[in-house]
Amino acid sequence: AGFDFVNAVTEQAASVGTPDFLFWQCRQAVLLTVELWEELDGVLKTWSPRVTNPAKLPVTFDVEAGLNAFYHPQLGLRFFHNTTGTKTTFSGASTDVVAHECGHALLDSVRPQLFDIHQTEFAAFHESFGDCVAILVALADDDCRKALLTLTPDLSKPNFVEAVMEDLSDGVRRQLGATHPAALPRRAMNNFQFQLPTALPSSAPPAKMSGEAHAFSRIFTGCFYDLIRGLFTASAAKDEQALRAAAFTAGKLLIAAAKQASVTLSLI
Repeated sequence: AGFDFVNAVTEQAASVGTPDFLFWQCRQAVLLTVELWEELDGVLKTWSPRVTNPAKLPVTFDVEAGLNAFYHPQLGLRFFHNTTGTKTTFSGASTDVVAHECGHALLDSVRPQLFDIHQTEFAAFHESFGDCVAILVALADDDCRKALLTLTPDLSKPNFVEAVMEDLSDGVRRQLGATHPAALPRRAMNNFQFQLPTALPSSAPPAKMSGEAHAFSRIFTGCFYDLIRGLFTASAAKDEQALRAAAFTAGKLLIAAAKQASVTLSLI
């Protein structure tokens, strides 16, 4: 399985901020995500059966104005741009955003029944899975791991890996204000604990928990990051190769669990 890149640009040198650069940044990020997946789970043979052409998922690197990015089985991966003042945010230029949306598509390829269940926990798991994939893509990069361990040798400090989608959240904050739920990056280092979604507000500022899927997803993402930390601190070595091994073990467990966990709908 592969991609159908909409409005593809010829390979050549490109300046940051240009449409050519945006296309190639988005293209490389989505290919890196699939390369990671295949290292964890083997060759990706097909996308979701609901994709129009399960062999080729469309990728549109800049659809129109908007503070958004999404995966849809028929429309593929779609990214947007938004200008506030003199600064433009391109969601397709963020490796985190691209990996997250591709993560939705990858989960849909192995558990398509999860996509259309609208209970909070299912939607939140889909969002968390995307964030977990973004974290794994970052940790697959040698330079990222080295920089991370320089910053926090035991992964105990807030950092640029566990905080996902910094650029897009910056765009939201500038356009919609600091109290918007998406005005700060979603952080895997958090102390959120499970509560019934129905007992939570439907929306809340970014530092608070709510029953909205993106906010609620941080509970599971926090557990996943704790797993990586636990595997890494238990390893004999404390170098970037040990961190890579810990991340990849956690990633394999995540994919295996996503494939096998039973789907149970609560009537409460």
